[in-house]
Amino acid sequence: MTFHHRPMGLKVAAAVATFTAVAAGLIGCGGQSMPSSAMNITGNWELEATPAGSTTAANAVRVYLPVYLIANSGNVSGMVLLPPTPDLICAGNCCGGTLSAMNPSLTGTVDANGNLALGSANPPGAAVFNMKGMVSGATLSNGSFTLTGMCGAQGTMAGIEYPPIDGTYTGAMASQNLGQSFTVTLVLNQSSGPNASGFLGLTGSLSPTGYSCLASTALQVSTSFVGNSFGGQLNIATKESFGYTGTLSADGKTIAFTYGLVGGSGSCSGDYGKGTLTLQ
Repeated sequence: MTFHHRPMGLKVAAAVATFTAVAAGLIGCGGQSMPSSAMNITGNWELEATPAGSTTAANAVRVYLPVYLIANSGNVSGMVLLPPTPDLICAGNCCGGTLSAMNPSLTGTVDANGNLALGSANPPGAAVFNMKGMVSGATLSNGSFTLTGMCGAQGTMAGIEYPPIDGTYTGAMASQNLGQSFTVTLVLNQSSGPNASGFLGLTGSLSPTGYSCLASTALQVSTSFVGNSFGGQLNIATKESFGYTGTLSADGKTIAFTYGLVGGSGSCSGDYGKGTLTLQ
């Protein structure tokens, strides 16, 4: 199964998530007792929902739900990262209204066989999101989801767990304005768990070497993320900054890296490029 980085402003990425208001509640228990043992799925996940009957051409058919899941004796919880703006989901001929709930809580259960059930429990009249699937290793498959309330939606669900982003990643960048190649070394340390908003912390340094627009010095990295992608902007001068994004591979060994230089002069002004960084 191959997962791709979700566009950060993707409309449908807000779809399922924006209908799930922040709440706590156990989904999928059905009053049954927990098994004596349960699978530990604690980690950084990116869930992928595919709504059935999506019709809006401007919206992609996949809904990406990055979340750090915490499992404890079969109980599972996590907060889904949402885009900064609410949006719509369309299923068939029905479009839900625009809501503003941010970072909704999901709770549920997982048993010893990897049967996972997650969902949101919202106030009366609000939309409720439920999902289930089978976890094996670092993948979730054979899943499904339902969205009830408003006009609702349903579809299939999959997912993948990403390893921690820790270590030194190095690789060549191709500058689009200058037509030159230079090296980026990215040293990263991921926090051991999420903060109260469900985000992981990422600290370290970024060092460009052989880039004529920047001195070869270490720029300090400090950002938050969840799922398979991260980004930030490093101030390098009063009117200049170095923006970057990174997308981690499923095995954690490579990062698809892009950059953009804000400010500068001459051919350095607005320079941008991309490359692949490899774990050393």
